Amino acid sequence: MNMKLEYFNVGTGLCLCVAGLFYLAQQDYATALNWGIFGAMYLVMDDYKPMKPEEKPPLRRLREVFGAVGFTLSVVLLLYLFLIQ
Repeated sequence: MNMKLEYFNVGTGLCLCVAGLFYLAQQDYATALNWGIFGAMYLVMDDYKPMKPEEKPPLRRLREVFGAVGFTLSVVLLLYLFLIQ
C-alpha cells in the first residue's frame, strides 16, 4: 500500500505542476507559481517519514529535484509579489 500511495503522490504532484504551466501560458504568474509549489510539495511529501540510511525510495531523485524546484518557485513567488505586484 505504501508503494501505491507514493505513485499516487507523484502523479498528483506532476498534474498540479502541469496545471501551473497552463496558468503560466495565460500569464497569470502568481497562480502558476502557487500551483507549481503545491505540486512540488506533493512530490516530496513522502520524504518526511523516517527511513534507515541504507533504504532509498524508488523515486528519491525525483523528490530531491522537485524539493529544489518547490523552494526555487517559492523564492520567485515572494520576489514577484514584493517587487512586481
